[in-house]
Amino acid sequence: MAGQQEVDSVILIFGTMGMLILALALVVFVVFYQKKRVNQQIKIAQRENEYQRELLNATIEIREKEQQRIAFELHDDIGSGLNAVKMHLSQKNLNESEIENAREQIKNLVIQVRDISNDLLPPVLNELGLNGAISNLCRRLSNQTQTNFQITIPSTELQELKKVIALAIYRIVQEILNNILKHAEANKIEVFVSNSTSKYVIIIQDNGKGFTPPDRLNVQSNSLGLKNIASRVQQIKAELKHELINPQGTKVTLTCKL
Repeated sequence: MAGQQEVDSVILIFGTMGMLILALALVVFVVFYQKKRVNQQIKIAQRENEYQRELLNATIEIREKEQQRIAFELHDDIGSGLNAVKMHLSQKNLNESEIENAREQIKNLVIQVRDISNDLLPPVLNELGLNGAISNLCRRLSNQTQTNFQITIPSTELQELKKVIALAIYRIVQEILNNILKHAEANKIEVFVSNSTSKYVIIIQDNGKGFTPPDRLNVQSNSLGLKNIASRVQQIKAELKHELINPQGTKVTLTCKL
């Protein structure tokens, strides 16, 4: 009987020790797992912060380049053009040919000023609305590049759409179309717009060689143009999705909740 009790005690002791070891191992595993998970979350947060800094730097860089371009155009083109017209008109006894030449110079300067103004704030947004401005953009690009554009855009405009959102969407579409024309080697582009009181969706599809952007956190591989698009998408809290399609091409979907 005493021997059986000793055996039972030993079994109890070893069983208890085994349970403690298992419990300790479980605690160590949980602590290790939680630590690993926290480290991963920290790394993701660091990469996200880096991504946000890259977007901010890209936005600043784009604005600086745009300001420099406008400054050069105003100084070199507009400024020198006005000086030439001024010197031209300061001459005495101008004949009809010289007057007509001065008129032509002024006409060209007006066109240049209009182009600069269009780059800063496209007047078609105020004149035609967002849908009309996108239609006009597609027609203009089609004429300039001989690319076949197929457009499906509602004629009705969203009256309550904020100007800052409309401008951001227009610039995103403009950048996407320019990227397609430059890099995709496509001869056909389809543009489909769907708008309601709660959501604005635009789908752009081409038959080019296909492209999907890198991971949004892989900031080193993003071009300035892609960062410009990402910055505007983030600005209006929209979603942008790229898909490869068969047999070839890319489908880009921009969704903006209103």
